[in-house]
Amino acid sequence: MPTGLTFSNPALLAGAAAAALPVLIHLVLRPRPRRLRFPALALMKPALLSGRRASRLRNLWLLVVRALLLAVAAALLAGPTCAPSGGATLGDDPIACILVVDDSLSMSYRRAQTDTPLFDDARDRALELLDTFARQPAGSGFGLVWADSGEASLPVSSEPQHVAARLRRRRAADPHATPLGHALRRAAEHLRSAQQSSRQIVVFTDNAEHAWRDVSPAILAGLEDTFVRVVPVRPPRPTNLALTAAIGPTRVHSETALIPIRVTIRSSAFDGRCRLVAERDGAVLQRLGPIGVASDTDVDVTMLLPPLAAGGHAVTVRLEPADRMDFDQQRSVAFETGDRPAVWILTRSAAAAESDLTTLILRNLITPEALEPARQVVDLRVATAADVTSGPENPNASDSTARIPVLVLVLPGVELAMDQKRTLMRWIENGATALLVPDSQPQAGDWPELRMLLCGAPPTVRSDEVTTLAWEPGSGYEPPDDLRGEFSRCAVRRRLVLDPLVDGCAILARYADHLPAVISRSIGKGRLVLLTTSPDPAWSELGIRAAPLITWLHQLIAEATGTPGRSGELMAGQRSTRVFTALPKRGLVRVSADSTVMPDAKWIRLRAGVPREPWPSDRAGVYTISTAAESSPSATYAVNWPAEESDLRTADLDLLKSRLGVERVTLEAPGEDREYESSGMLARWLAERSLRPLLAGLLVALFLGELLLANRTQRAPTGHAA
Repeated sequence: MPTGLTFSNPALLAGAAAAALPVLIHLVLRPRPRRLRFPALALMKPALLSGRRASRLRNLWLLVVRALLLAVAAALLAGPTCAPSGGATLGDDPIACILVVDDSLSMSYRRAQTDTPLFDDARDRALELLDTFARQPAGSGFGLVWADSGEASLPVSSEPQHVAARLRRRRAADPHATPLGHALRRAAEHLRSAQQSSRQIVVFTDNAEHAWRDVSPAILAGLEDTFVRVVPVRPPRPTNLALTAAIGPTRVHSETALIPIRVTIRSSAFDGRCRLVAERDGAVLQRLGPIGVASDTDVDVTMLLPPLAAGGHAVTVRLEPADRMDFDQQRSVAFETGDRPAVWILTRSAAAAESDLTTLILRNLITPEALEPARQVVDLRVATAADVTSGPENPNASDSTARIPVLVLVLPGVELAMDQKRTLMRWIENGATALLVPDSQPQAGDWPELRMLLCGAPPTVRSDEVTTLAWEPGSGYEPPDDLRGEFSRCAVRRRLVLDPLVDGCAILARYADHLPAVISRSIGKGRLVLLTTSPDPAWSELGIRAAPLITWLHQLIAEATGTPGRSGELMAGQRSTRVFTALPKRGLVRVSADSTVMPDAKWIRLRAGVPREPWPSDRAGVYTISTAAESSPSATYAVNWPAEESDLRTADLDLLKSRLGVERVTLEAPGEDREYESSGMLARWLAERSLRPLLAGLLVALFLGELLLANRTQRAPTGHAA
């Protein structure tokens, strides 16, 4: 294991400068003879040069020994200590050391050379650190914490064999995406109760940024004299090709429509190529590729899957071929297919529907004529008040005329009889949305039976200025960024003014002069909404710049349709008790999944449709819910790992200090090979011994050597002339 040299009194190292004193003394006191020519001694010159060379060699060694003697004496006084890097230094005070081992999903990354996961390296590094326990000061102890919140930790103990046994038993970590916040919080709790005065946390991790995403300075608050060392066990630049997202529609309204799945592929540190494979129940629905992904970029790809029968479905999208990690090579998408929702446009008469430009624009916005019938997302019907009957209402009927509409657009002049109004109000109370829209007539229209729920006085027309409208913050209808500018450019030339509004009304959008543009009121499970202008070009440009209006209309349809009752999506570890309307209100339901995801099925009791415990979501995969009476699944939901686990960007020392809130943090430089395996024999030998006796022995040896060399120099024979 690599060693680090420290000194208990580093200031005394300045005494090593005394090693230069023998050299200075030699230079100052050496004799400086005068040079005189004496011919008679010319024959003695070779003998003199030979004797001088021998004298210089013996004097040089004496000089070196004396310099080393002073340097070793200074080092011995400074109190040297040699300890393994990443471990506690051998000082006089006992130390409490907590080992934190990251066992999250990204630690399953496999090295190209050895095909071993990083978790094995982390475990081995922790075991080697435990081997240094015998050299720690008396009273020291080690503890162990895992990143997995479900794994029990070990408090500080003076018996490291228990920690070593736990490390050796943990061969493969259970899949989880818990970052290091939980582990550091547990480590801080153990250190607060430790008796040792010096404290240390050693973290063995791949040191990806996402591993520290839930770490804050509050975790280590109040811990004095605490040192944190981070030991990365990862290649310098890990490469990986990952599937980070697969997003599908929550509901596909037509059984004959293609199903779009948007997939995101991320490449880390290399230019990759792959294929996408979409599967359902083991059958391949589509294979797409090859797809090129540039280094350190994301690529979005849309897959169009073939139509599926009505019901809840789950599709698995995977990469081909698989890359470094297993967990981010596939993702699941759950959605529901079924009949198209019914939408009605109520007009005064069939003739008015054919001649009114507002009706024609709304029809083309909701069901474009250029789109073939199989690709339409709703069943649209232009109706009159006579069609609003109190007959049987079947929301699942195949005929749109027999199904309750989820959205009713009501134009002015529609006269509803008492029973027709009661039927329409019942639709709204059960979840439908009624949208009042002015027609193409220049004068103010009215909806007497419905407008009274929003405003007591009839509306008036205002056309004295051109204005624009904008959604109120928090309305939930703000358009996406690519449509925001388009919506604000829609000029409004004519509009209705309603005043005063009744209690319970909400203003969803306003004009530039702050007058209400869209008014809403909740009634039961549904709503009554009034748009105060028309898409007719004589009124506004909403029918010309139609993208924002189309988006809003489909939002109203989606809200009235409700969340899918047969499908859903959860994040791994998310505790959810969402209601699937396709399930019974009461009784037991069976939740099952593939054996690698959930080995045994689980029974959950429902009360009023709500599960009494959260749906299982510990691992990523497809889960099916079925009742005791039916073998086929009644609902399906998909669970995916968080995309952050595939982000392999590393955390630097500044990020670690800011996250931990302490300055005493060190970050070991990662390498392709473990440093302790390449350490020399001398480093290993020094790590197992105290340096003070070694230096003391060396000091005695140098002193004896100096006496011997000095004595030999004094007795050196003098040369004679031949």
